[in-house]
Amino acid sequence: MPKLLPDFKKVGIRAVALGLCHVVAADEEGKLWAWGRGSHGQLGLGPGSRCFTIMATPHTVEIAGAAVEIMTVGAGENHSAAISANGDLYVWGSNLYGQCGSHDAMKPGCSSDPAKAERVTRR
Repeated sequence: MPKLLPDFKKVGIRAVALGLCHVVAADEEGKLWAWGRGSHGQLGLGPGSRCFTIMATPHTVEIAGAAVEIMTVGAGENHSAAISANGDLYVWGSNLYGQCGSHDAMKPGCSSDPAKAERVTRR
């Protein structure tokens, strides 16, 4: 039976995306949320956190450096992404195939810290 998550009773969701075993969402206030299994850092728990974590309830994901309003989100099997109101793309999780857009593409590591994608060009 579907149920409303307690964290979202007072604020609506503007975007949601499903990964293999995790969920990312942006609420109407521009906050970023994640929950589920974070086997490769895709829950965005920040630097120093373990890459493998299970979060049964939603938690807010912080983007270091500034208050960032998130407009939409995306998720792959083991990575997550968010686009801010000013068009910046933030990615975190597995970068095995370069899906996080970093210079460390093809390294089998994980990043649990959302970072601005380095190789995105605007048209």
